[in-house]
Amino acid sequence: MAGHRYYLRVTLSVIFVLTFLCLQFPGRVEGMASAPQNAPSGAQPRIKHVIRPTLGCPSFVLAGSQLKVDVSLGMTLPDHPYRFKAFITTSNDPIPMTLGLEFESMEAKGGGVVTLAFRVPGDAPEDLYDLEVVLESQDGVLLRDGQPHAVKVLRHLDDDLILVHFTDTQIGDLLSAANNPSESLPNWITSAPFKDHWKYLHRAIDIINLIKPDLVILTGDLVYGQLYFGEYPREYDFIYRYLLRFDVPVFVAPGNHDSYRQAEDDGKEYFRSLLGPTQYSFDYGPIRFVAVDTYDWPEIDRSGYGLLVSTWGGQVSRRQLRWLEEELRAHAQSAMRVIFCHHSPDDTSEWPLWAWRICLAAAYPFPQLYLRFLFGLLYDQEWVGEGRREFLSLLERGKVDLLLAGHVHHDRVSRDINRYGTDVVTTTSASFNVKPGKAYPGFRVVTIRDGVVVDYGYMGDWSHPIYSNGFPPSANLAQQFEPALYATISDGSGGEVPSKELLVVNRYLEPVPVNAEFVLPAGREYRVSGGEVWQISPRGDWTVLYVRSQVDATSTLKVSVHSVKSP
Repeated sequence: MAGHRYYLRVTLSVIFVLTFLCLQFPGRVEGMASAPQNAPSGAQPRIKHVIRPTLGCPSFVLAGSQLKVDVSLGMTLPDHPYRFKAFITTSNDPIPMTLGLEFESMEAKGGGVVTLAFRVPGDAPEDLYDLEVVLESQDGVLLRDGQPHAVKVLRHLDDDLILVHFTDTQIGDLLSAANNPSESLPNWITSAPFKDHWKYLHRAIDIINLIKPDLVILTGDLVYGQLYFGEYPREYDFIYRYLLRFDVPVFVAPGNHDSYRQAEDDGKEYFRSLLGPTQYSFDYGPIRFVAVDTYDWPEIDRSGYGLLVSTWGGQVSRRQLRWLEEELRAHAQSAMRVIFCHHSPDDTSEWPLWAWRICLAAAYPFPQLYLRFLFGLLYDQEWVGEGRREFLSLLERGKVDLLLAGHVHHDRVSRDINRYGTDVVTTTSASFNVKPGKAYPGFRVVTIRDGVVVDYGYMGDWSHPIYSNGFPPSANLAQQFEPALYATISDGSGGEVPSKELLVVNRYLEPVPVNAEFVLPAGREYRVSGGEVWQISPRGDWTVLYVRSQVDATSTLKVSVHSVKSP
C-alpha cells in the first residue's frame, strides 16, 4: 500500500499503540478480533478437484472447440469402466441454461492431476458459464466438483478487445471507511446486508457489468489482512462473493495485503484455495497474458502481527523470473505480450541509504521487522526486495508490450520505458484509500485493436471514476456517493404485449458502451429501439436477447424491446 504518508502524522501513534498490544497481549487482541456469531461463515476452500479453470483464473474457449480442465483426482481410477462428464451453466442468469460437453481425452500430468479435454457444442451461445465435472462408474458418482464463472464461450476470438484493469479493492480497510463511511461499511458490522458493505465495490461491478468488457484484470490487494488477527477468513469470504457478481471473466493476481502470514492464517493459502494460482498465463486470441506474483517473499518476510508487517514492498524470486523468461520466450511470436502484477518494477523505493544500512544491520527478525515498518511508513515500500532490475530487463528482452500494476493507489501511464517500447500502467485504487485531490476510487478501461493499445482510459490517461464527482480528483472523498453510470430495467408500457425498457444514465464526460440481456416470453418476434441485438438464445418458454448500444457523454439512453407479433 502506497499513498499512505499523508496519514502518518494522524495515525502513527495509534498504530504503534495497537502494535504494542498485538505483540504484548496477543490473547486479548485475539479475543477482540474473534468473529461475531452471525458473521460470514469464513473462507472455506473452494478449489478442490477442479483446479483450472477457476473463478480467479478462467478459460476462454470458442464454441465448437476443445476445453481443457485440470482435475486433481484424489483417488485411483477404478479398474472397471468409468466415464467423465462435464456441464456448463450460464452464470448469474435468471433463466439458466445448461449444456453438456463431450468428453474426448485424458492426459496424466503427475501428482494425481489429469487434464481432461471436452468438446463445447458448436451452437453454444457466447456467455460466461459455471463449470461442473463428474466422474461416474458402476459404483455411482465417484467425483463431482466445479468452479463458478470459470468458462467464457466466444463465437470468435481475435486481438481486438476491451479490458478493465481493476485493483486494490482492499476489503476491510479502515482508511477507506474513514474517508467515506457511507460507501465503505466494514464487514464486521453484521447487522447490515451484503449489498450495504463496501458499496464502492458493488457500484464498480455494476458499471463494469454494464460496459461488459472482454475481461477484467484484478491486480491484487483484494482484501486488507493487516488490521487484526483472524480477519482473513471473513475478508476472503466477502471478496469471493463480490467476484461472483461479475458477469465477465476475472483474472486475479495477488498483492501484498492478500499474502501476509498472520498467526495461523496464511493469506496466500486462502488465495490459492479460493481463487487459483498466484502465477499463470493464458491466451486471448494471439495476445499472451502473464500473471506475476510480485509479493514473492519467504514466509518469515510475509509475517505480520496485526498492523505490524515486515514489508509491503515488491519482490520476485529467481525461480519465478526463470519461469517468466521461459513464458516470454515461448510466446515471442504472439501479437502482444501483457504482464499483470501488483507492484510495478519501475517504482523504486525512496528509502535513503542510511535507512537501508540500519535496517540490514539489525538482528532478524523482530528488530528488523520494527525498522522495516517504521522506515516503510516514512519512505514508502514500493519495491524493496530482489528481482526488480531483472524484471525490468525481462520486459525489454521478452518484448513485453504492456505491464499493468496497482499498489500505489493513483494513476500513472509511462510509455516506452525501454528500447522495445514497453508501456507501464498503474491504476488508482477501487477503494477510498486514496489521497484527496490526487486520486479517486476507479478502474481503468484499456482498448486494444490489432494488437496495439489505442486507449488507456478516461479523459486521456485517467481511470474511470466510480462516482460522478470523482473526476477531476476531489478534495472531499466523503461527498462521493452517486455512481457515474447506472441503469434501471423495467417492464415497458405495452400492456399485455411483452416489453422491457432499460434506462441508462451516463455522467461520464465520454460515451460509454452498454450491454444488456432481456428475458422475454418465447414464440414472439421482438423489435429493439436504442440498441442492436447481437445474439438470441432460446430458453424453453423464454428467449434471451443480447443487446448492445452506446450512451453518449453526460446523457441518458433508453433501450426498448417490445413484441411485434402475437404467438
